[in-house]
Amino acid sequence: MDSLESKIVEILKRGTPIRAVKIPEMLGVERREVNHYLYSSLKNMVSQLRSSSTYQSTPTIPQNR
Repeated sequence: MDSLESKIVEILKRGTPIRAVKIPEMLGVERREVNHYLYSSLKNMVSQLRSSSTYQSTPTIPQNR
């Protein structure tokens, strides 16, 4: 897992659903870079909520509480 991928996972581990467009804003990267991970290596670790671009971690990513 590279640095950007790890940062995306850390954001999603917070447990609050987040719109995909907010993740690159938080990290200072381009949306396409985040989408690359959301639709490839992280696709089995996150779930996209219906009818939106909101993502949240799935139980495979332990959430910080």
